[in-house]
Amino acid sequence: MPWIRDECMNLSKKEIKELVELDARCFDPPINYSSRDIKFYTLHPEAILLREYEKKTLIAYCLGNAKDGNIITIDVHPLYRRRGLGRRLLVQMLREFRARNIAQAISQIALDNLPLSSFIKAWDFKSGISFTDIIRTALQRMSLCSPCRRSKVNTSLQVVRMS
Repeated sequence: MPWIRDECMNLSKKEIKELVELDARCFDPPINYSSRDIKFYTLHPEAILLREYEKKTLIAYCLGNAKDGNIITIDVHPLYRRRGLGRRLLVQMLREFRARNIAQAISQIALDNLPLSSFIKAWDFKSGISFTDIIRTALQRMSLCSPCRRSKVNTSLQVVRMS
């Protein structure tokens, strides 16, 4: 299953739709991303999108921002979990960040997302502060976070230092 890497994307409607549909399989409302959210993140000049396909079907993707080392989302289709896809995408995203001299990677994780929380902790991510509306607003102003529904969920900031 080869991965595809994109930067500074102007994705087609079909590509955005497949990202949104996979995200909806991974996250229930109200935290799943909309087309608007995906467009917001992928149009950022330093956005990186890593995608995994089986045949012509999108089965996993990782979306990040190389400006600040933000891992926006890692989505793996439920039928393809526990096969190392998320790990492979995370490793490649960290390589992309390291190649740009990003000192640390940041991820916002819902506190009730136990499988992802344990996955991230296995990578030596450290729990940080819980997001508040003030922090979210600051991140939105710096274009690091979209004002989307996922930000309304109780989350914690996870940080990993890269050597």
